[in-house]
Amino acid sequence: MRNDEWGGLYPIDLTPGWYTIKVKIDYSNNTINMKTWKDGQNEPVWQLSDAVNPDWHPKLIGFRHYGQGSIVDDLIVVEAP
Repeated sequence: MRNDEWGGLYPIDLTPGWYTIKVKIDYSNNTINMKTWKDGQNEPVWQLSDAVNPDWHPKLIGFRHYGQGSIVDDLIVVEAP
C-alpha cells in the first residue's frame, strides 16, 4: 500500500537463506524504491520503483506476504547513513 492506495504485487522467490532488503525513499523524485537479494549474490538494480505523494513522509514501512507461509527470524532493521 502506498499513498493510501493498494499497488501492485511484486513476487520474490524466497528460498531458505539470508536476504538483504533495501528500501529507499527518494524525495527529489517522489519515489519509493526497493530491492532484495540472497546472501552471496550481487546487489541488483532497484526492482521496484513507485511514485509517492510529494508530501508523504513514512512513519511506518512494512512488508506483507501472500501465498504459502514463510518463517522469518533474526530480522534486523537499520537506517542507512
